[in-house]
Amino acid sequence: MFKKKPKFIEEKHSLEDLYIAHLGLNEKSTKSKEIIICRSRKDSMGHNTYTDILTKNRYRLFGDLYANHGEQIVFNPQSLMSILKASDYKNTLLNQGYITKTQLIEIYNALNSDNGYIISKKDEEKQIVAESCTILTQKTFSNEPAINRENEIEKLMISLALNKKIALIVGNKGIGTTSLVEELAYLIKNKKAPEFLLEKSIIEVNIPSLKRKETKRNTFQDRINEVIKSAKENNAILFIDEADDIVTPKEENEDNINALAMLRYAAERQNLKIIITTNKKNYKEYENSLEFKKQFDVIELRSLSEEELKEIMTKTFIDQSQNNNIKIDAIQEQLPQIENILLSITQNDTIMTTTDENPGFVTSIINKSFAIAKVKRQEELSLDNINQAIQEHPQINKKNKDKALEYFNKTKEVPKQLKK
Repeated sequence: MFKKKPKFIEEKHSLEDLYIAHLGLNEKSTKSKEIIICRSRKDSMGHNTYTDILTKNRYRLFGDLYANHGEQIVFNPQSLMSILKASDYKNTLLNQGYITKTQLIEIYNALNSDNGYIISKKDEEKQIVAESCTILTQKTFSNEPAINRENEIEKLMISLALNKKIALIVGNKGIGTTSLVEELAYLIKNKKAPEFLLEKSIIEVNIPSLKRKETKRNTFQDRINEVIKSAKENNAILFIDEADDIVTPKEENEDNINALAMLRYAAERQNLKIIITTNKKNYKEYENSLEFKKQFDVIELRSLSEEELKEIMTKTFIDQSQNNNIKIDAIQEQLPQIENILLSITQNDTIMTTTDENPGFVTSIINKSFAIAKVKRQEELSLDNINQAIQEHPQINKKNKDKALEYFNKTKEVPKQLKK
């Protein structure tokens, strides 16, 4: 008869006995050659010796972290647990009260990698996702984010009431695609949205951040999966801004293709509500595709009329005045003319690039003029503040900057003529 094979029992170590040592670290070094996990014991002479628990090598240590003694082995007087970041992984070890050789190897590999700290893959994914996400419904809004977009916000809400489709907001930078989603967050936060949306949050995910932090342990697909999981657990709407590469992924980019497939599956099979924004040029290439229309419910932002833009500018002046505690009394009578000049120098056919559209363009100038007044500790906004904001704007060409300068110089001369 065959003897029953004894059950494998993995070696365990008490957490309190384990320390960290840096090999090859000296006064001129910035990084050790290797970091080991060791156990402290006294030899027959009463000296402390440190044994690498993975290789069983023994070392005599005499110095502190930046000393250079003996075999260039420097002791870092920290227990093993002190270098673990707070995480589910650390809590598991503390509850166990011991650590196995398998777990020690995982920690050893992490200590000697570029990041130099230890959390489990699952915890690392959660941490990276948390760092790359913003909860819009927790944001403090000093004023309503979108004006004159009632029709589009209604279309967005209808889109979210549908099942199996991703809401796709189409519009060039500056026209207000992001503001539309912020408006939805504002309405949810202030209990002005339809009932089916009131209990939801909106999680905005930064795709470039997720891609930038990709490692062998955590791929972009792992992180997208974690983002989807987090959104479902928190009853959230997932928002991905300027996701041009994901909306229309190129065949050679497997990451973007797989990300879109995962988002589609979450929307179609798990009823996750997803909002994505993209630019007009990207959308125009695919708008007649039946497959594209199956995936997305499109909300295309229209260009606003001059009257609507003037209304937005007036409200922006008032809101910024209240938010910054800077008066606009001195230029109140000139606001219509100021708004006209702002419109005339920010039209698509007159600026240096064609990617920006109003109202983002004009509001950015107004916001900067208040920032200039704030830095100069002014109590009132002046024409000089607005002119400086225009002159410093990188997308306004010289011809239009000169046009604005001429207007503001003439406007400032009027009071002098009246005095005569």
